[in-house]
Amino acid sequence: MGFMAIRIPPQVIDTIREKTSIVNVISQYVQLRKTGKNYSGLCPFHSEKTPSFTVAEDKQIYYCFGCSKGGNVFQFFQDLEGISFLEAVKRAAQIEQIPFSYEIGNKSKSDKQQENSLLLEMYEKAATLYHHLLINTEVGQFALSYLENRGMTEEIITTFQIGFAPDDRNFLAEAFSKDLWSEEDYLESGLFTIREDGRKLSRFHNRIMFPIRDEQGRVIAFSGRILNKDKDQAKYLNSPETKLFNKSRVLYNFDLARATIRKTDEVFLFEGFMDVIAAWSAGIKNGVASMGTSFNKEQLTGLSRVVKKIVIAYDGDFPGQAAIQRAIGEIQTQILDIQVLLIPELLDPDAYVQKYGQKAFYEFAMHGRSSVFEFQEKYLKIGKNLANEAERVAYIHEILDELSQVTSVLEREAYLNKIVKEFPEFSLEVLREQLEVKNMERYKKNSFRNAKRYEKQSLSQKFEEGSRRFLSVRDKAERMLLFWMIQNPRLDIQKGKFADFTFHSSILQQLYESYLLFCELQNNFCEADFLNFLKDAEERNTFSEILLLSKEEIISDEELAELLETIKREKIKHEIEEKILQQQTAKRIGNIEQEMVLAVEIINLKRKI
Repeated sequence: MGFMAIRIPPQVIDTIREKTSIVNVISQYVQLRKTGKNYSGLCPFHSEKTPSFTVAEDKQIYYCFGCSKGGNVFQFFQDLEGISFLEAVKRAAQIEQIPFSYEIGNKSKSDKQQENSLLLEMYEKAATLYHHLLINTEVGQFALSYLENRGMTEEIITTFQIGFAPDDRNFLAEAFSKDLWSEEDYLESGLFTIREDGRKLSRFHNRIMFPIRDEQGRVIAFSGRILNKDKDQAKYLNSPETKLFNKSRVLYNFDLARATIRKTDEVFLFEGFMDVIAAWSAGIKNGVASMGTSFNKEQLTGLSRVVKKIVIAYDGDFPGQAAIQRAIGEIQTQILDIQVLLIPELLDPDAYVQKYGQKAFYEFAMHGRSSVFEFQEKYLKIGKNLANEAERVAYIHEILDELSQVTSVLEREAYLNKIVKEFPEFSLEVLREQLEVKNMERYKKNSFRNAKRYEKQSLSQKFEEGSRRFLSVRDKAERMLLFWMIQNPRLDIQKGKFADFTFHSSILQQLYESYLLFCELQNNFCEADFLNFLKDAEERNTFSEILLLSKEEIISDEELAELLETIKREKIKHEIEEKILQQQTAKRIGNIEQEMVLAVEIINLKRKI
């Protein structure tokens, strides 16, 4: 399966980078907000609630002040997707729709990437075959008629690449017989059941096939719906988890929904992919679904980076409402706006579309939403006899617990008045007092939880946080000097002034030497191109941080002199500290002569400050 990689000319790489908007690319994965001349958002490389991820449009770079990752658009893809540099160039070209005619050979890929590529090829071929069988053959005619009777148009079937797996369990193995895949590849794919005699039987048969895609739109798994009712077989059968497919991380349809999610700044969260497809047909194109699992932290983290509002549209029956309650609890851990679509008549969204039509569902989805508190009002009453005083009081306690999470003063007041109207035996003053008690309890609980979370951090985690947040005066001055050296051509000409200068920080010295070498090879200096030139990840991250921390790009002679004086002074202070430690050692071992020599040296150094 291997082939030689074609070398991409440097000028092609430069052209792709120059034509690529880093803001446009990163916005596909992170919800960016304009903050001054830069953009900020939640970092895609680590979990956080307060944005520390910054994108500089003018410099075409990004940097996270939380985890210290930084670079240009190619480095972003490498860090995010774990791909090679050349594959990152190709990804950038694809997103910006820049023509790219170069094949990335296997030699540019690690063993893991090659294994993943083989699985992706198998799934893509299977998806193509299943789709062809559904729409172009007699074998798929019954399944196609079934889908059409459910209101699925040819456009919908093509958009979601829906297919059909025939009852013949030898079909897929025969279709794959000319491909050079190994026995291990067949087993790893999860597409086959391998019998003791070596026969490869299709895992999916007599099922309508729904491809499951990753964020890049690549098929990584399938979900198959049984065509004929068979009580001995599950209605839906999913691919097993593989190196590509982890159902707790995947959100169905995220790749197609992402553009609308960005545009509307909201996402509809459904329980199943049939609901997503039905909503899409009704005009709701920003819907996703978890893959047969409860909505979890990993999926939430992915969504919270790109959107601020989640509309939960689960089934209208009791299990669906219980799932809404669990999802609310998970989502409330992030600072997100939550709304709930309560489907009436115990229907699921797909059934609602079937019964009332696409237009009715669209109107309901747009204008029939409830707040979290309105949902809780109904949900917490389930199973309670509110004619019973004890159960009524229990309900009031529970609903006030939920109300304590409402941040808007106006909303809280409106809901309190609503409770008083429904339960007139409780006065507004009493409810306000009880709500204040709930607020204090929540505050204490959160404070205790945060303290415990900090205690559980390892010493190395605390040290890393501290080292990222605090730089010495010398470190700050050296970083500022390096920034001005690079940004100010006047300083580049005056190299004589810095001929004997070396940075105390080894990484800054490496960066400066790399910069000088780059300038010898290139006519013009460009930050994003320089990042391509740097091979060391720490150099790239440090350079990105320096560019985003430094505000002024022009320095006066007076400012330069002051900066150099600060570095010189801090260097002397460091020497004094070392001499003091040596003096203490000499005193401890009784070397009076050495102690006196060091005392004189310390005095002379202090005079230089």
